[in-house]
Order: sequence, then C-alpha cells, then structure tokens
Amino acid sequence: MGGFTAQFATAFSVTVSLGLVSGSLGTVIGLLLAMSKSSPASRFKPAVTAYTTVVRGVPELLIILVIYFGGPPLPARSPADMWK
Repeated sequence: MGGFTAQFATAFSVTVSLGLVSGSLGTVIGLLLAMSKSSPASRFKPAVTAYTTVVRGVPELLIILVIYFGGPPLPARSPADMWK
C-alpha cells in the first residue's frame, strides 16, 4: 500500500461511520413513518402516504442526483475533522 496506509485507514473509518449513522437514522425514520402510517388516528397519515407514494414512484438515481446537485453545499472541511 505504500505510504497511504494511514489515509486508507482514515477513509475506511469514515466510510464505516457514515454507513452506521445513515443506516441507524434511516431505520429510525422509516420505523416512525411506518408507525404513523399504520396508526388509525394519526394526523400525519395523509402526509406520510403522499411521501411514500412520491418516493416509490421516483427512481433512486434521480433522488441521489437531486440531493447531490440541488442540496446545500457541505462545510469546507475534511470529513475526518467532522468526527473529532
């Protein structure tokens, strides 16, 4: 690997951290939306139903591109510094 071992280790830890955080947040948000949609007396049921209908009808690549090109710019600092 040459002199890049430290950079690979840092990149690996950032990738694993982002995967764990995004997986956990996605699970919690999905669970909350599912509970809201299945509840008989939920105020948010129409909004959650509309959201799931729209998201199911849009290809994932389009959502990724909209977030990438239309999302707010990230802070101008290294991803490794965000976890310190």
